[in-house]
Amino acid sequence: MSVRVLVSGTGTGVGKTCVVRAMATALRAAGEAVVALKPIETGCYPEPLDAVALARACGRPDVAH
Repeated sequence: MSVRVLVSGTGTGVGKTCVVRAMATALRAAGEAVVALKPIETGCYPEPLDAVALARACGRPDVAH
């Protein structure tokens, strides 16, 4: 069964990425396959830090670069 979850927040720095990283880590530890997306990230020069963190939490650091 596929489950989709949307995490949203009111602004920058409220913890959305932190929550999704924790969820992804817990689900992977339980043996689930996880995909997390950050479709828009601002202030990401030289590297999109949130997207990289999410890719790593999903076990896919290769897709972040």
